[in-house]
Amino acid sequence: MDEKQISIRENELHPTYQMIAKIIGLGATVKLGSELRGEQVYFPKTLECLTVVRRKERDNKIIADYHTNKFTLQKLSKKYGMTPTGIYNVFVRNNIETPSAMPGMLRGTALIEKVRQILIEMNEDDQHSVLKYTLQKSRSSSRV
Repeated sequence: MDEKQISIRENELHPTYQMIAKIIGLGATVKLGSELRGEQVYFPKTLECLTVVRRKERDNKIIADYHTNKFTLQKLSKKYGMTPTGIYNVFVRNNIETPSAMPGMLRGTALIEKVRQILIEMNEDDQHSVLKYTLQKSRSSSRV
């Protein structure tokens, strides 16, 4: 299909096309418009794209430190400014097999037992405060 040569000025374009023309030029904007006419195009924020790339790079460094330097979760979390749970999630996200009982991580029955011990050691007033706070939070979240 032969396109007719049309003389057009930037200020005659739709405001969206005017913004694009200021960035990539009038000719490229007209070509882009003719190629994608009628389509909706989403441009992710550059920082979002870079964040994904940087996170992957960071994850790879964490995994390498874990395997080569035998760092613990605590050492990795300090080195990378993350929580131990955040480090553990890096392993999960990347399908890295980790010891079932990683140092510093309480999971499952070990976590429940630790919470139970803490509650037993609390006096009655503290237990009441914790229960009251928990009930308030659960009621406020159910209203959302």
